[in-house]
Amino acid sequence: MFRDSVLLRLSVILVVVAAVLFAGCCCCTPGPTDYCGDGVCDSWEDSSSCPEDCGTVIFPTPTPLPQYTPSTTPLNLTEAKWTVMVYLDGDNNLEGYGLDDFNEMEAVGSTSDVNIIVQMDRTEYMDWLFGGDWSETRRFRVEKDYDTDTITTLHVQSLGEKNMGDPETLIDFADWTMTNYPAEHYALIIWDHGAGWPIVAIDDDNGEDGITMDELSYALGEIKEKNNDEKLDIIGFDACLMAMLEVAYQVQPYADVMVSSEESEPADGWDYTPFLQALSADPDMGSHELATRITESYLDYYQVVNKDESVTLSAVDLNKLDKLTTSVDAFSLALVDAMPEEGNWRQMAQATTYSEKYGGDYYGYLDLKDFANMVSYFTNESSVKQAALNVSMAVDEVVISNVHGTEHKYSHGLSIDATEYAAVQSSDYPDLEFSRANSWSSFLRQYYGVKEERQEEIAMGAPGGIEKVEMDVSDEIVSYDYPIEIAANVSGTDIKEVDLMVFQEVMDSSGEPWYLLIDYAEFDAPVYQLEDGSTVDYWVDGNNEFYADWDATGLATVDDEGYVFTPLLPEGRGSDLYFVDGTYTVNATGEQFEGSLVFSGDSGELKYIWNYDEVSEVIPEKGDTFSALTLGFDLEEDSDIFDVEYEELVYGEEGWYIDWYLLEDGYYILAIYAEDFYDNSEVDFEYVYVANEEPW
Repeated sequence: MFRDSVLLRLSVILVVVAAVLFAGCCCCTPGPTDYCGDGVCDSWEDSSSCPEDCGTVIFPTPTPLPQYTPSTTPLNLTEAKWTVMVYLDGDNNLEGYGLDDFNEMEAVGSTSDVNIIVQMDRTEYMDWLFGGDWSETRRFRVEKDYDTDTITTLHVQSLGEKNMGDPETLIDFADWTMTNYPAEHYALIIWDHGAGWPIVAIDDDNGEDGITMDELSYALGEIKEKNNDEKLDIIGFDACLMAMLEVAYQVQPYADVMVSSEESEPADGWDYTPFLQALSADPDMGSHELATRITESYLDYYQVVNKDESVTLSAVDLNKLDKLTTSVDAFSLALVDAMPEEGNWRQMAQATTYSEKYGGDYYGYLDLKDFANMVSYFTNESSVKQAALNVSMAVDEVVISNVHGTEHKYSHGLSIDATEYAAVQSSDYPDLEFSRANSWSSFLRQYYGVKEERQEEIAMGAPGGIEKVEMDVSDEIVSYDYPIEIAANVSGTDIKEVDLMVFQEVMDSSGEPWYLLIDYAEFDAPVYQLEDGSTVDYWVDGNNEFYADWDATGLATVDDEGYVFTPLLPEGRGSDLYFVDGTYTVNATGEQFEGSLVFSGDSGELKYIWNYDEVSEVIPEKGDTFSALTLGFDLEEDSDIFDVEYEELVYGEEGWYIDWYLLEDGYYILAIYAEDFYDNSEVDFEYVYVANEEPW
């Protein structure tokens, strides 16, 4: 299942994990004793380059920690200020990043005031990495060290292989930790893949089992009971897409603060060293301050060390969530009441379409406040506008800290599922605690029901939707030196988008032509400013005329051996990231999965690779291949649209990137495609001949 982007629309018509290494001073002790300057040694050998006036350099002999067995588990019954529990499910393709994060924790280590307790499960396929030759589940009280590449903390328990996707495993870990490492405050961080409300903590070695929301609330309820019926101070998700209202509502009874990301997280995840250092230095800090330190250090890492402007992270006060969920319930009912009135559904569709999204169209989760702001902007109903405003203000009240990169500048800290999957197709969404207690599901069911009815009516000839698409070109022959002008006219109501599509004529073995999609670009609609200063571009009802130059070039994906022209789509509203879907093959294992390459539109560089099957980022290795997926059609009567995979791109010395290239000489179809909010569409096209090489 690929994102319902260009492929679905066309079928209608045809991220080194790098912790901050403070190596400024070469002359210092690698132990906790006196050192020279403000730096930290990278290795024991650094002393050879110490200046003469460095002072005394002391290299303490580290005392190995004892090797404990489950029957001799150490007790630390002296109550600490904080115990940070990290449920680190590395039993998947994120294992190496889990080991890196463990090293980030070791850069701080536990103290008498702060326990850092990790339960880590590793996969049997990657146990040579960093932390020794083991693949089972182990428990650690993290000790401080100065080796940023290797885990030196000795485990205090080895549990054998455990299913980290089983809620009982989570309960047992938290119970054991709170018994052996009691504290005034507890933070529980669930580390792994995540997909928002459907699942978190996926264990590959146990049939890709994961923890569902029902299982999560059950586990947290048991943990709360074992903690003398006290809530956790912080529940954190170092996992993708978990900052959802649905998730927050599920965990609300069991924790005071939730820290999580609206968007997919880069594989590096959280930066553990800075916020653990801050906690170690000030163990009296409260949950709000610690949660804020987590979010701020996350943004700092992705703006300074490993630049990525797509990141989001927020901290939410779960004790204030009731007001927000009540306002969302009232908002949902107001939308339901207003929907039958003419034009109101379209305004809701505009808000749904143009709001900030996460996980691309594949997930399509909406930023809750941005959606409310959009509804308020588009609606003419005073009751709906007021209900939307109440939601917007309630989000501000519940969010403690919210950070994001420029790729998600309309992020406010909590998302919500507004997809047709949640409304109609999923049997699990209606069973969520949030869905049972809120009218949001009722709104979604009615919204998509009206959409389906209206789609059928327009298809049968009822007025509305796209009425006419016309295009003209200034010449039938085009080259880079002699571009042509495209003039287009799109008229109708409820216009969702207008796109330019470029199809290359290809001859089959019998000499018959068919057409391959090689380029795709969305035309920019007029831009309007919202009350909060943000902007949105959309097409107005009636007649829309626009013009564009076309110079017979195309955007191609490039490897060491060459390039292929691939249709790329923007990641979302105002985004400079562009993705292409396809099939990824891991050279080392032969594993294949559906995914996408995501590139910077500005620099052309590959930003990250996304695995749809496992909801995770992929780090490419030499020899890995990617076959971009596009569509083709022929001109035979009743011909179907068919999928086409390009030739494989191989990841080599230069990696993959995108750049502009001259199109080959030959015949092409330029098509203007328009789609309304009901998924009905119209298209007009012109044949042109590209003559980049042949003389006029």
